[in-house]
Amino acid sequence: MNDAHLSDDELELLVLEKLEPKDKVEAESHILGCPACAHRLEEMREYVQAMRDALRKLSEDNRP
Repeated sequence: MNDAHLSDDELELLVLEKLEPKDKVEAESHILGCPACAHRLEEMREYVQAMRDALRKLSEDNRP
């Protein structure tokens, strides 16, 4: 990770809780001081949750 904005890949890994502990600390620290990345992170969290909800609904609708 660098001092620039977080990449979409980094944000995705953060949302999915797949970042290495050191990288997670760095990403979270960056987000605290970067409104742009904090906004993108929230959008990504909402998107991932919407996808999870849709998959859950599909699964429930297709139960015998």
